[in-house]
Amino acid sequence: MAFCKECGTNQQEGAQFCQNCGEPFEQQLAQPTEQTVTTNSRHTQKSPMTKKKKALIISVSAAIVVLFGGYQYGKAATDKDKIIDRFETALIEQDEKEVASFLTSTDPSLKIGEKDVKGFVSYFKKNPDERKDVIKFLKRQSALISGSAVSVLSNELEDSPIRLNKGGKTALIFDKYSVQVDPVYVDISTNYKNTELYINGKKIDTATSDDFKDTYGPYLPGTYKIEGKLKADFVDLVAKENVELTNTVDTENVNLSLDGSDVTVYTGIEDAEISSNVLIDGKDVGVDLAKKDTFGPVLTEGSMKLQVKAKLPWGEATTANHAIDGSEVYVNFGTDKKTQDALIDTIVSSTKGWLSAYTAQDPSKAVNVTANHLADLKENISYDQDISRLYKNKYIGTTFNLDDMDIRYEDGDWTATVYGLQEYEEAYYYQGDIPEMSKQNTFMEYTLIYDEKQEKWLVHNASSTYGELSKKVKEVMEDKPKTYQTSASSSSKKDSETSEEVETAETVNESSEDESEEGQANYSSDEIGSFMANYMDATISSINNEDFSIASPYIDPNGPKYKEQKDYTAYLNEKGITEELHTFDVKNVKDLGDGLYEVSTYEEYTISYADGTSKQANFNTVHQVKDSDGELGVYKLVKTTETN
Repeated sequence: MAFCKECGTNQQEGAQFCQNCGEPFEQQLAQPTEQTVTTNSRHTQKSPMTKKKKALIISVSAAIVVLFGGYQYGKAATDKDKIIDRFETALIEQDEKEVASFLTSTDPSLKIGEKDVKGFVSYFKKNPDERKDVIKFLKRQSALISGSAVSVLSNELEDSPIRLNKGGKTALIFDKYSVQVDPVYVDISTNYKNTELYINGKKIDTATSDDFKDTYGPYLPGTYKIEGKLKADFVDLVAKENVELTNTVDTENVNLSLDGSDVTVYTGIEDAEISSNVLIDGKDVGVDLAKKDTFGPVLTEGSMKLQVKAKLPWGEATTANHAIDGSEVYVNFGTDKKTQDALIDTIVSSTKGWLSAYTAQDPSKAVNVTANHLADLKENISYDQDISRLYKNKYIGTTFNLDDMDIRYEDGDWTATVYGLQEYEEAYYYQGDIPEMSKQNTFMEYTLIYDEKQEKWLVHNASSTYGELSKKVKEVMEDKPKTYQTSASSSSKKDSETSEEVETAETVNESSEDESEEGQANYSSDEIGSFMANYMDATISSINNEDFSIASPYIDPNGPKYKEQKDYTAYLNEKGITEELHTFDVKNVKDLGDGLYEVSTYEEYTISYADGTSKQANFNTVHQVKDSDGELGVYKLVKTTETN
């Protein structure tokens, strides 16, 4: 018996090829049996194989090899365990094309291509433990399918968004497996109409209304960059969210609220109804505040800067840049440089003119003042003449706050408020005395009115007040400070004019003197001091409680102090400044006659600011207190000087 040399299968008699492996048998001579032969016996031999037969044999053999190899490859390629291994490798190597080739979805509308799996691959890169859990689960499922594991996965299969799925046959022979994924959906909302919506850089929709919301999907579970973009009139608004969409049961919610809002601009000149153009980051955005003072959307976190430009009676003015940090923005034309220079020049010239007129006791020497301020000057001159008091002043200069200059249009008038620290040396004295000059630093509040007929600013009021210099200031100091001094002849002028009246007054009897004093009470220094202490307590309380009415009963409504303190209280409240009074001493009380008292006091404060900082401040202050119909009231702040 013969065997195939290739596979060892029994060779059938007469067969030319192995029936098992197709290997051709070699032709061999037949083995003769032992027999008696004659000399004329013959040796017989088979005919040789033709070329056609050989070609046929080779073709059949090759086909068998290919079919066998294809079978083995197909079997390996569709093996579910090897699919799981290759899927895991593709995830680890972030081979998006390879990953996409393994995935199918329960939703036939979900497209799964190389670009579609970016978020899926990114998610498992950031969450390697979850990748391991998924692969572990797929292998357990594979073992269950093969029958090598007990079925304990029924609930897990139902809940798992990723699973093995057998879907048909490959080459009509092998089971076809894929990694089946449940889809996710996302609800996207945004607050502005026309906002363009993007997922992973691809535009998916445009909001058709304010407070827009819609559902988008299906998508593969994964990490996604979701954006909303709005090209508004004033700014390009963008909202971004990097989200992990993994909930295949419930719809995920993403709110793309654009960080923008409408803003209202206040300038203080609204009543003037003057065209005022808005500039954002230096660019005119086409908004006229006279027509529309609210506009948007804009960013309100402080990154955008706003200015307002207008042509005012004294010329074109532009406010300083102001960060848009809320839904309301307050700007003021008092921050315009040309306007500031004009106001400062007016105040300096008025101050010098006032000193010249006051010491010469000639109101006509005053310059750049309103009738109101001129009346104050005349009153002061008359008062000094009444008591024969002389005055000497060496004006050094004034440092002006630039941060809080304020322009308003109210009741038909253009007004400006300016604060500054005035430096000078002064002395009040009487004829025959030697003036003892003392240096003063007095914080001043100036009120100015623009006279449209004269086309210039005029000082309407100048008074000492409480305050301090701002961060941004302008010093206007005299190169050669001038000294202003009342002459004795000026002071005695009124005395000579009224000497006859004085002489007559000396003959008045005691009874007439008593009659003139019946309408007024005589207050002791202690009573005046007690009144001033109550006034100061009420003042501090009114500031800290933002309620001027607490202090107003202690102030004469007919005196200049009333408006000054009311305005100053409002100023402190606006700036968020509070005060604590530690020391209050009445140093001197002087009876000026006619129910008027001059009270000199010393105060020590802690002044606290809105930014959390504070400082200690000490002041020497002089007030006038007036008795009106038996009621005391603070009539006038003569001066206040900060001391070290």
